[in-house]
Amino acid sequence: MIPDILDGNEAWLLRYADYHKRIQTRPIDTERVLLEIVSVKDEEPIVAVPVDTQELCEELVAAADSFYRRAKDDEFELLNECDELAFEVWINDADMRLNYYNKQGTQDGYVPIIGREQLKRVIADCHHIDRLREFVVQTDDIESLVNDLSDVGNDKKAKKWYKELLLSAETEIPSETAKALAKNPDERAREALVQTRWKDQAEVVPHAFETLVELGGEDVRDALLETIGFTRHESIRVAAVECLSAFDDAEVRQRLQEVVEDEEKSEEVRQAARESLASLDS
Repeated sequence: MIPDILDGNEAWLLRYADYHKRIQTRPIDTERVLLEIVSVKDEEPIVAVPVDTQELCEELVAAADSFYRRAKDDEFELLNECDELAFEVWINDADMRLNYYNKQGTQDGYVPIIGREQLKRVIADCHHIDRLREFVVQTDDIESLVNDLSDVGNDKKAKKWYKELLLSAETEIPSETAKALAKNPDERAREALVQTRWKDQAEVVPHAFETLVELGGEDVRDALLETIGFTRHESIRVAAVECLSAFDDAEVRQRLQEVVEDEEKSEEVRQAARESLASLDS
């Protein structure tokens, strides 16, 4: 919401208790927006007031913080723990973003951050909340956590966190984790990386394979061979075929040749197999 307002985009703020109306903003110039109460029925503004962009954003943050504090202390427990975390993360980011905007006059160059303990709570307990996942992957904190895990001396703890990071039903955090591990492979992530293939997530598995090839091993070779046959995604099948070029043995060569000759496979997959065979022969 605030990023859109500061960038001069239209923003939908909230729906009134009166469900026939909503509040939205439209840019006027670099310093002002038009704050409108709009009829949902005909999309016509009922009230339209020009307001200072920065003041509006500050009031929105203050209102969110006030609501959060009251709801958090409410005896009826209006917010669960993940709702509370979402408010904390959003309010903190909005404060930092506005401070940056006030100093720089632009959002360009602003990099969101999330506290390490907050990040761990998102990963372990609150990854089902779309906006938290979407926020986390805008930061550099997944990569930072992965890099720190590689230095953790407790193998059991590291393996636990790699499973939490890589084997979520949602794809955003596992994808960023796999990309980070491709830059900084950790042997203790092997089991979780191999297991990603059963999730069959096109956003995750090719990056996981890239890391697994760096780690090497017969389990990686076997996983690549198996994946060609069962995955639903062409991008995963192509990645598996390409990564097999790191394993030179008779079974791999035979499987790649079968793919080349399989007219039911896509041309992209067959071409990847040809290139992998050529790489093995070079």
